[in-house]
Amino acid sequence: MRFTRVRPGDAVTARQFNELLDALERALALSAAPPLVVHRDASGTRLALALGLTQQLKRGVLTADLAYGGSATCNLRAGPPGEVQATGEELTVYDDLLNAGDDDLLTGSKVVVARFDGHWWVIAVVCPAS
Repeated sequence: MRFTRVRPGDAVTARQFNELLDALERALALSAAPPLVVHRDASGTRLALALGLTQQLKRGVLTADLAYGGSATCNLRAGPPGEVQATGEELTVYDDLLNAGDDDLLTGSKVVVARFDGHWWVIAVVCPAS
């Protein structure tokens, strides 16, 4: 299939648009994954990949204490049950769990982090360090 280059403001039929989406799905091997998401707003149409939860939730171990409203570093972990290992990836994570006056989450605590608004937030403590 050959595509004709279009510019902002060019008329594109629904068939042409759907053919483009189908080609993108095939090219990115997303046929078994969630579909592409189409966002329409005043500035036009935008495509976004609908990522699975594995892209939005991660687990790791804090490498610094995390205080109320603060941030810390976190080493990510992944793998099947019984074989979870460090991935070598490190993130800066932010507190979205503690209340004012709560004890800090200590270095070594196993946590679950979620990506919101471009930042990684601690949303659960799996195994707190003591």
